[in-house]
Amino acid sequence: MQITVYGLTYLMFAGLFSLVAFVIPLTTLLRFLTPKSFLDRYFCAPYFGESEINFYTGIPYYIMRTWMFNWAVVFPSRVKKRGIIDIREGCPNWFVWVNRIFMGWMLIHSSGVMLLLIGLSLYSRLFPSVS
Repeated sequence: MQITVYGLTYLMFAGLFSLVAFVIPLTTLLRFLTPKSFLDRYFCAPYFGESEINFYTGIPYYIMRTWMFNWAVVFPSRVKKRGIIDIREGCPNWFVWVNRIFMGWMLIHSSGVMLLLIGLSLYSRLFPSVS
């Protein structure tokens, strides 16, 4: 099997396509599933600055806010720096489970894409095409 620069470019394009086709729409869906009371409680002045609130409310940056809150719900120790304690207290159980499933899928998906790119890149370096 010959892997060329074109093949690696195709794989990188496929990884980017999977990001656009799966990760961004699922993150947008999670944004709309996030309870309003949860955002009102934790996305406010004592935990975030005014500039951060304005920054993470915009169109391309809501993805980062959603991922931050996903990580915070799945791994509560990650937000103790901001002074948020017991973040799961204000969340319904279904929201915690949806975040766990999403973050698990996201870790597996991202790791799979990266391992595929690294493996095929190493394969092309170890076994160059003979012309």
